Amino acid sequence: MNVDTQTPSARVSVLMPVKNGAATVEAAARSVLADLGPNDELVVVDDGSDDATSDVLKSIPGPIRLLKNTGRGIVDALNTGLVTCRSTYIARCDADDLWLPGHIDSLLQHLESEPEAVAVFGAAILRRPSGEIKTIQAPPRSGDPLRQSMLRGNPLIHGAVLAKRCSIEDVGGYRRLPGAEDFDLWMRLSRIGRLATIDTAVYDYRLSAGTTHAGKRRLQARSTVRILVEHARLTRQVSARGLIRNCASSIWVGKRFWYRA
Repeated sequence: MNVDTQTPSARVSVLMPVKNGAATVEAAARSVLADLGPNDELVVVDDGSDDATSDVLKSIPGPIRLLKNTGRGIVDALNTGLVTCRSTYIARCDADDLWLPGHIDSLLQHLESEPEAVAVFGAAILRRPSGEIKTIQAPPRSGDPLRQSMLRGNPLIHGAVLAKRCSIEDVGGYRRLPGAEDFDLWMRLSRIGRLATIDTAVYDYRLSAGTTHAGKRRLQARSTVRILVEHARLTRQVSARGLIRNCASSIWVGKRFWYRA
């Protein structure tokens, strides 16, 4: 990833990758725009949509920068958006989810109160495809509870994060680890600074039929194991074998992945 080292000219840039999201992207974008300050922006990367996604976005007033990608996937779309950002902080929203009111203020207030923190995560409402609330997922407490939880898998919601742009760039942005590009970034950030958490719900996460698709689960399992093994080798705090044994979502067994439901 080519890192932009120019002086920040915005406070928060919100990254939103989208492909064929015409049915949901307007609600997602408006929920973000309603929460932005005068020096914030929404950066949408259209990853090769062949529906009316771009037209919908162009019809929405507000500080939206629409970028075009060529359908190379979410990681490339995120990095495409990231390298154009001139902000101090980076936030996220998926094109079929919603921000809750007070999203930025809740996260920013906490992040600015902890100078050693490189990112802060809030809680999220998990909503079924029917619209019914399934649960509210709060992140583990900062410090050892979060560290221990991350050694078993990803307990954090991508859309509920506010991170320092310079820190994301310091660790190289997003990497291609299918189904776990966010977890990979959190683990690398945890090696250069503190990850903070709050209990406030800031994100409305819409579950879909594809969320628990077996093929996606297998890809996530493979990526999760790679991330944990790398972390064990680099930190030397725990063994790679121990991490894999304790991982709640995936275990490497010979040439297959077995995962617990």
